[in-house]
Amino acid sequence: VQHSADRTHTTAQLLGAEGLNRYLKDGEAFEREAALMSLGTAFVSTGNLAVVKKILPYVNDSDDDVKRTAVIAIGLIGYDDEDIIKLCLVPFAENHNQHVRAAVALILGFFSCGKGNQAVCSLLEAMMYDTEDLVRQSACMGVGFA
Repeated sequence: VQHSADRTHTTAQLLGAEGLNRYLKDGEAFEREAALMSLGTAFVSTGNLAVVKKILPYVNDSDDDVKRTAVIAIGLIGYDDEDIIKLCLVPFAENHNQHVRAAVALILGFFSCGKGNQAVCSLLEAMMYDTEDLVRQSACMGVGFA
């Protein structure tokens, strides 16, 4: 089993920072999604705030799938880091975009699995009464995991 920090370095080298930056800045929506997911998986569970800072603007992207992927990438990076979850993901539960809220509900549920985090469960329960079907469905799934 390879430690995530070792894997991060190797993955970052293979992906090439310049290539990822190019896709994030100038790429089509699917390229931005791929670059964001690459960052999320390359830095999974590291809590690397520099990478989170790079990803955050994409939560306001023009494409809903890119927004959702940005939330997922932040969740991957912040896995097991309560501060990143509280400071970066929880506020997005009130985002104007249903895709962002739905992604937050799923990520909070996935990454709270088996922890019995009452704050997350309460937030997900409140999200079950959202005005959008997608958010309600995702919140129900999230509660099932949490």
